[in-house]
Amino acid sequence: MTSQAKEHILDRLKAASADVGVYYPQRYDWKPPVFTPKERAERFVKLLETMKAQVVPVKKKEMLSSLRALLQEKNVSRLAYGAGSKLAKQLEASWRQNKAETELVPIVGSAEEFRDELFGINAGITSSLGGIADTGAIIVWPDKHEPRLLSLVPPLHIVIVEKSQIYSSFSEVIEMQKWPESMPTNALLISGPSKTADIELILQFGVHGPKELLVLLVE
Repeated sequence: MTSQAKEHILDRLKAASADVGVYYPQRYDWKPPVFTPKERAERFVKLLETMKAQVVPVKKKEMLSSLRALLQEKNVSRLAYGAGSKLAKQLEASWRQNKAETELVPIVGSAEEFRDELFGINAGITSSLGGIADTGAIIVWPDKHEPRLLSLVPPLHIVIVEKSQIYSSFSEVIEMQKWPESMPTNALLISGPSKTADIELILQFGVHGPKELLVLLVE
């Protein structure tokens, strides 16, 4: 294409754009859904199970005994947890008081130091900041005590969700938990085990990341 032809095309484009006004997308009124506590729990569980997650309702006082039983059922020999996390003291005390075949593996220091070891661990356990009924997602905020690798590398991710912390929508979470005042460096919304539909738009589970997601729904 000659330079003259290019200039001709550009002149036509400039002339055409001069007749086009500024585009403003059409706005519409939107309000986030609001569910009752019963509806929140039911929808949250239904959507998670649709995405192949396993949800186990447990009483607070029975959470750790239920966890040990599930670990034995799934033949988990090594369970990684954040040594400085809120769960740490509960897990360590429970394992001291009760005979458990599963070895507790504390993750301390930087995530990079334990990256290779995590590939030899069956499961990782983390806490959460609750769930979202509208989308069936779990809110996880990785930090120095519970690094992202805990929920990403082991083939089984176990996460604790308080039933009282299931919100109707993501916007409700942001408002109720005051996210604008203290945003995390890395916020995760997890809605099931790893999945992808990149190949021929066919949804496949367990392709990268955890092959299983086990949710302990505590009340």
